[in-house]
Amino acid sequence: MWILTRTLRLLVLTLVWTGLGMGAGLFCGIAVVMVSALLMHRTPDMTEAYRHGAIPAAIGAGSVALLWNLIRTIQEASSRLENKGKERS
Repeated sequence: MWILTRTLRLLVLTLVWTGLGMGAGLFCGIAVVMVSALLMHRTPDMTEAYRHGAIPAAIGAGSVALLWNLIRTIQEASSRLENKGKERS
């Protein structure tokens, strides 16, 4: 049961942080596209905000979140095994 709950927690937190990264990347990407369009006196192309802002930010945030949560889960499992070994002796 412990493995199932930790796996589910790892996946949910990874999805949440990926979504937050996409939101932040999209917000910053839209701001950059709007400012550059104003400076160049052109119509803004919002697909650039997705291609060069939101998607790379989501990939980066999701990757970091997955690694971070995986490391924390492994550390928690190893400390749990150590505590079980100390209780038995």
